[in-house]
Amino acid sequence: MNRKYRRPPAEPAGTSGSEILRDDTRNVAERARAAGVEAVYQERDGLVHVFADYMPEGKAAFRHIAEFVRGRGLAGQ
Repeated sequence: MNRKYRRPPAEPAGTSGSEILRDDTRNVAERARAAGVEAVYQERDGLVHVFADYMPEGKAAFRHIAEFVRGRGLAGQ
């Protein structure tokens, strides 16, 4: 959370609304954007700490991350 941003790659981030790290994750995304990084933060209500990939909401979160990465040419690097 205290790292300095120097042209890091695009950064997807997300938490549940009740996640203990929600505020920290949101702050990291805000700091990254302030440093010129393409950062996206999504908050999803009703989820547990780890988004299980067998839950519809978890699958949607994983799809969003995959689309984010693929859309920026970052997959497979």
